[in-house]
Amino acid sequence: MGHKWSTIKEGYTLHYSEYTTIGERDFNEDAFCADLVFGFSSKKFKSLMKKKGIDYDPIKSPSIFGVFDGHRGRKCSSFVAKTLPLVLFQNENFPNDIPKALTETYRETDIMFLTKAKKNNFHDGSTGIVICIYGNKLYVANTGDSRGVMCKGNQTIVLSEDHKPNNPKERERVEKYGGKVKKHGEIYRINGDISVARSFGDLDLKDKETLGEKYLTCEPDITEFDIDEECEFIILACDGLWDVVSNEEAVDFVKSKLKEFEEYRPKNFKDQNQDIYLTSVYLAQLAREKESKDNISCLIVSLRPTKGDPKLDQEDLNNNSEKQESKSEKSKSKSE
Repeated sequence: MGHKWSTIKEGYTLHYSEYTTIGERDFNEDAFCADLVFGFSSKKFKSLMKKKGIDYDPIKSPSIFGVFDGHRGRKCSSFVAKTLPLVLFQNENFPNDIPKALTETYRETDIMFLTKAKKNNFHDGSTGIVICIYGNKLYVANTGDSRGVMCKGNQTIVLSEDHKPNNPKERERVEKYGGKVKKHGEIYRINGDISVARSFGDLDLKDKETLGEKYLTCEPDITEFDIDEECEFIILACDGLWDVVSNEEAVDFVKSKLKEFEEYRPKNFKDQNQDIYLTSVYLAQLAREKESKDNISCLIVSLRPTKGDPKLDQEDLNNNSEKQESKSEKSKSKSE
């Protein structure tokens, strides 16, 4: 299952695609969020934009993407993917202080789900890596062991740190509350159960009274990067990919595939959406070939330098996208 789209920004064009496969599991518990023109996707956002006095057009608007790896069910991952963008946009610090807004949004979204979980006796949880692109800045928020990497020139830039139970900082928090971190086979687990140290949800591993941290916390790491002409693409993925594919291997694979598609694409085929989509499919297939046992979900965002008038470029992009839509959908059906 996948989706693809694109838009023009000032200085670069964003193309993205998301793809997920169930892998060796009985159920797919992963979820995505993606909004290329964050603030223009629904009436709710438009109303909030006026209320907050934000005045920007689609070309200058932020973009948001996220991957959420659910566990013990998909209620949490689905809830967070749907709710977090709206909570972020409502935050009083957005978009003037995006790092602070993201931190507060993670906590507020977690409390919203935990309140629901407490009422209905849910124990679902989810990791969450979210990126927000605004102007020439890339903001990354991460909790859990989903991961983001960026290809910049010939470098692989790691955008996030995995929150595993055996990390010293995570172990210290777990043990502070009386929990134990032990190795079971090849995997470190908290109290013999969960193998991730930060997450949304997981009511039984949080403080049930305050809905705050206990053995687990939803506190995200926030990092910030500059976007320039050397930045080529970003990969966000769950551990179903990263357990069997290294950062460098994933970047090299995507870079090679995109180059291959560009070389063999017909000259009159200007829409790169299909390239990104098929590359995300092949990346997931690579993880399957390497015997990943988990759900495999990946989202690729391509950043291509744009020259000329962004509005005219956007019109050209839309026209070419419409011409290729039926062809892209046929390729999508065959790939799935």
